Amino acid sequence: MKKFVIFIYFFSSLLYTKDIILPIIKHYENQKICILYSSKGEITSSFLCEDIRNQTKDLISVKKNNRWGFVDQQGNWVIRNEYDFADNFYSDLARVRVKDKYGFIDKKNSIIIPIKYNYAGNFSDKVNLAPIQCNDHNYLYGYIDKQGIIKIECQYQIAYEFRNLIARARKWDLYGYIYFDPAKRILEEFKNFQYELAGDFGNSITYVFNHNGFFLIHKDGHLIHPKNSNWILGNFSISDVKSLGVFQDLQTGLYGYMNEDQQIVIPAIFLRAYEFFYDYAKVIGPSIYKDPNIPLEVAQREYRLNKYEEFYIDLYGNRVTY
Repeated sequence: MKKFVIFIYFFSSLLYTKDIILPIIKHYENQKICILYSSKGEITSSFLCEDIRNQTKDLISVKKNNRWGFVDQQGNWVIRNEYDFADNFYSDLARVRVKDKYGFIDKKNSIIIPIKYNYAGNFSDKVNLAPIQCNDHNYLYGYIDKQGIIKIECQYQIAYEFRNLIARARKWDLYGYIYFDPAKRILEEFKNFQYELAGDFGNSITYVFNHNGFFLIHKDGHLIHPKNSNWILGNFSISDVKSLGVFQDLQTGLYGYMNEDQQIVIPAIFLRAYEFFYDYAKVIGPSIYKDPNIPLEVAQREYRLNKYEEFYIDLYGNRVTY
């Protein structure tokens, strides 16, 4: 019986540690407190900190004493704070910076890709390529694999992470996209390079801006006019449940979320809204916010009274953390 109880405890603890970590920084007097929540809105740990990275299912990067390291969901230091910067783990590797150079470590704190690049972005699970700034190619950007081998030549003014097999890049002062075909194992450029601004792809859509204004662009390259000229469009999330995009309503200055058909799913009620990741999004909204049914005039009154705070919402706009 005792062995059975121990097994149940061990199994449940494994499930628990795989939950999503939702980090929030609270200010108390002159101190910052990092609070880690589970996706059920339960506090799993809290500790003094200076900064923290975004939500994750893995170890989370935390800044303390002006240095970055990694803690688990219970706030235990797994990799001590020894880096000038460290991001969360993506595709089992985390980018770190020592002085002014970037490289990658694994969860044992072993250096997998040397810390030698002027800049590095994160790896993608589907493509397993990361953008880097090449030191010996006029500081242009390209992409490396997990062995540190350049797979896309250094030819871009700037390059971003792959999302849903597509990466944003800039060439000739204009933005375009690189597409990875998993069947052919090749990379292709499409609809390039003609945008003054561009977003990162979620499931199948993002925004672009050219001399004609804002558009939505599908991954097949065709453009769609916004349904409302008062919207400023933002990135769409990567989600198996539903893909939501951030937008700002210019009439109120507030932010909300729409779906890929440009239907408002969560009204523009927030002072600030970030894209969904692991099906949760961080927002700054009214302190009394519980769900998206809060009237706009109530939210605006709360903002005038400086009654707002940072918290997480789920894909339906329900508040998760308090």
